[in-house]
Amino acid sequence: MRSLQKEIMETLKVQPSIDPQEEFRRSVEFIKAYLTKHAFLKSVVLGISGGAGLDSGWVYVSNCCK
Repeated sequence: MRSLQKEIMETLKVQPSIDPQEEFRRSVEFIKAYLTKHAFLKSVVLGISGGAGLDSGWVYVSNCCK
């Protein structure tokens, strides 16, 4: 890894690799915790960018609402 890459990763606090399943679980837990903390909220608008399809959004929402 080049020194500039390492510096950027340290500054932005990012991991050198990403486990998609873990990131998915972390995202779902974040949304669940937020909705629990703000119980007056009855719905969520979820915007996904970066090429993820609509199906991914439905999976997120359905997992959060269980």
